[in-house]
Amino acid sequence: MDFDLVHDCQSVYRLVLKAFSYPGRVQDIGKQSLGIDVPLVFGKPAMAVALTLLDGETSVHVEGTDEAMIARLTGCKVVAPELASFLFCLSDGNLCQVLEQATTGTLIDPHLGATVVVEVFALASDASALPLEAENIRHLVFRGPGVERENHLFIAEYKEPVCSDPYCSKFQWLEVREARNAEFPLGIDLILVDKDGRLAALPRTSNVVRAEA
Repeated sequence: MDFDLVHDCQSVYRLVLKAFSYPGRVQDIGKQSLGIDVPLVFGKPAMAVALTLLDGETSVHVEGTDEAMIARLTGCKVVAPELASFLFCLSDGNLCQVLEQATTGTLIDPHLGATVVVEVFALASDASALPLEAENIRHLVFRGPGVERENHLFIAEYKEPVCSDPYCSKFQWLEVREARNAEFPLGIDLILVDKDGRLAALPRTSNVVRAEA
């Protein structure tokens, strides 16, 4: 594997931190993720995030695929979703269900709230930057800490909905996120990562709303 578990992980980690510092602003880990050549259950960029964030001290739940390979590669512990520090929702996963199950931490230890990593088809700060084949485009507006006025994020989901529940609207995951983050400092943080390595964060502190049509 050409992905360097020291230098590339450090680079990806800095960009993840930058994404949380500037919510809704797109970062790019595409260059770092190119070196991943293990048998993939994740897309390469999502795998780069996994290799960066997971180790023997972390716990994980993966929605949508077998977790065994991630455990072998990172040494992390595979646990039930409500116990996991990190949850990965792949392109065929049910994001609403993952958000409902993820822990929000406790008042004594709010930092124990989970981080959910979500695979999407494409991310961009402007709709014109999305691939021509992008479908199911969602426009989110960010306000709050780390945002000077507003940040805009355009999300193209896979053809199969991010939430596979037929009773779950395309944006219901955003409503579930809002409900789970209602009792600050308890909450859940999200990382969105697309197939080309663009990455954006939705910290629990951010006010994220769907843009008016």
